[in-house]
Parts: sequence; C-alpha cells; structure tokens
Amino acid sequence: MFLNIKKLDAPQAITIDSLYNLSSEILAPPDLLVQGRFYYRTNSLAKGHPYLISNAFTLGKVFIKDNSFADVPLLIDLDQNEIIMRYEINNAVRLVLLSESSFDSIKVFNFTFLSKKMLPSNFNISFPQLIYDGSLKLIRDYDKDFISMYNNQRPFGSYSDLRSKLIVISSEKAIPLRRKKSLYQLTDNIKALRDLMEKNKIKFRKASDDQLRLIMQLIDKRS
Repeated sequence: MFLNIKKLDAPQAITIDSLYNLSSEILAPPDLLVQGRFYYRTNSLAKGHPYLISNAFTLGKVFIKDNSFADVPLLIDLDQNEIIMRYEINNAVRLVLLSESSFDSIKVFNFTFLSKKMLPSNFNISFPQLIYDGSLKLIRDYDKDFISMYNNQRPFGSYSDLRSKLIVISSEKAIPLRRKKSLYQLTDNIKALRDLMEKNKIKFRKASDDQLRLIMQLIDKRS
C-alpha cells in the first residue's frame, strides 16, 4: 500500500461514497503512476540480475508535478531501463511499469533519480542519479547489460556488474567526468579546486557524493 500525500492531506467531507473512492485510491495505483503495462523480466535464468543495487523491492517516493507518492515498492531494471512498481489488490500482486513520461523524479536508497524527460532529449543517459543541482547539474548514470555468452558456469548467459559514470550537465551540453583533469575544464581557478581537494583529502575516483557536491559548489560559484 502506498499513499498519495497531497490527496490524503486535503480536507474533505466523509461519506460512504467518498470513503469508498478514497480507499480505492489508496489500494490501487493512481493513473498518474502507471503506464498500464505489466512488467516481464527477460533472461530470468541468467546469472546475476539486471537491477540497480538490489533485486528486492525497496520502498521509495515518486514525485509527479505537485503530487508525491510515499512508500511505493520500487525495483529498477537497468537492462530494460524501466522502473517497476509492486502493488497488491484483492490478494493479487501486480508488477507494473511507472510512466516515465509523467513522473519527474523518484527517491529510493536515499538517492534522487531524475526522469530522462527532465534532461535534454539528445543526451544518451540511461538512469540518472542527481548528485548536485545548481547552475550546473552533476549526475551519476548507471548501467547494466545482459551478456549473451554461454558456458558451463553460465548456461543461460549473465548480467554485467553495475557500472556508473559521472556527467556534468551544462545548458545543452553533457560533459563526462572520467578523471580529475576533467574537472579543470569546468573552472578558471584550478588552484582553488586543487586546494579544496587537498584540504578535504578528496581522491576523485573514490569521492563520495558529499565530496562531489563540495567540488561542484566551488565550481558553480566560480563558473
């Protein structure tokens, strides 16, 4: 069960009909969330799984314009680039796909992920985690693939390890951050950037999200 926070906070007269309608909204997924397509996993016998971080449903929050839906059980399939929602109604479990054309972002695993519609359409980005949001945006894009190589250990194929890459979004440009020197093209004050990283003992390849935000705040201030 998940809650549409905006609708439940709104005052309304309670009648038998309104109570029935409200319970239907709580127990069934609102049209805003659902494309109407059921989810079917491909290559289900392959070694590994196609999901982000965990192959178990995790409670998250979905944001759609002025609406937010809390406690939504979510699963993220990186091979199909789909977000799956699990819900139960009348003792039956349904796995349906979230409508990417309508949702703006989701929060799960304490990360915020953007819908691709929030980014320029010419960007080749699979599933963007928002790390920093200012005049520049910093995202981490996640990816997994099905590997169609078969042997005794993997008779049904396998899924790749989780991969990620950092990308800075500047106006209509996507700038990959592959190494520390990639940061230098974002600022005129390279010395200040080096000093910040040295003072906070930041190693670019091992930098946490908090450390990356610190770097982006400096760059944003001086860009």
